[in-house]
Amino acid sequence: MIRTLLLLSTLGLISVLGYECKDVVSRADWGAQTPRAILPMDVPVPYIILHHTYIPKSCNTSSSCAAAMQTMQNHHKDGLGWNDIGYK
Repeated sequence: MIRTLLLLSTLGLISVLGYECKDVVSRADWGAQTPRAILPMDVPVPYIILHHTYIPKSCNTSSSCAAAMQTMQNHHKDGLGWNDIGYK
């Protein structure tokens, strides 16, 4: 219950402050590698967690943002041994 209230409060605050959603960039657009494995997802999902990262730094162009995503994916797959970039 508290998670739902927190999520709804956050979404309400975002809409009141006038933040807009940026374009969603596909994996193909940022040059993602193929995942080592694709794990099934339980649906409906019981909850979501919104997370941000501060490494790598902010990017200002499509090419620098794609490079940042590729760097993060390389670290997650090669450095940490994960199946893919850690967005779940």
